[in-house]
Amino acid sequence: MIDHMIAFKAPNLDPEGEKELFAKLGELQHVPGVREFSLGRNFGARSRGFDICMRVTFDTREDLDAYEEHPIHKDVVAYNRKVTEEHICFDFESM
Repeated sequence: MIDHMIAFKAPNLDPEGEKELFAKLGELQHVPGVREFSLGRNFGARSRGFDICMRVTFDTREDLDAYEEHPIHKDVVAYNRKVTEEHICFDFESM
């Protein structure tokens, strides 16, 4: 299994903006090949300023590659970069 994890810094979002961002990110679960999808706001003190985290799971690396090129993903990325300040991404194969 392949996990694609992304953390975002979004310190200036008001509650309505955060609701819109979560709705937009939620569209990603409809991309073909997505096996599992989870999204949430950080509640701990160790996040180094990253507010939101998302995990998308795929069966194969090929599924992840197709996801990256899918129009829904490209649209969400364009939106996300307008409303967040920074992101960090990890892609790894579960052991």
